[in-house]
Amino acid sequence: MRKTYKTIYVDMDDTIADFNGVENAVARFREEPDFFYNLKPLCENLNAIKQVLENPNFRVFILTASPSERCDNDKRKWLAEYLPNLPKKNIICC
Repeated sequence: MRKTYKTIYVDMDDTIADFNGVENAVARFREEPDFFYNLKPLCENLNAIKQVLENPNFRVFILTASPSERCDNDKRKWLAEYLPNLPKKNIICC
């Protein structure tokens, strides 16, 4: 019998990482090195995702908009630090 999972897709910016809490965020992220990596976590939401990741009945994917490879790398580093149990294959940057 095949295992059935509930799949959850989570946005990163302003869901688990505080993008709008950064002054002039839209202007800064295109130029500033490590911009996304330096975002502060939104702890309550991040903790909720960590709890869901521990449940074997759920699959969690991070689906995040990203304008460049540099931003992709920043976001992946951030996720590796704050959600180390999230499989790398479950990170979708588009």
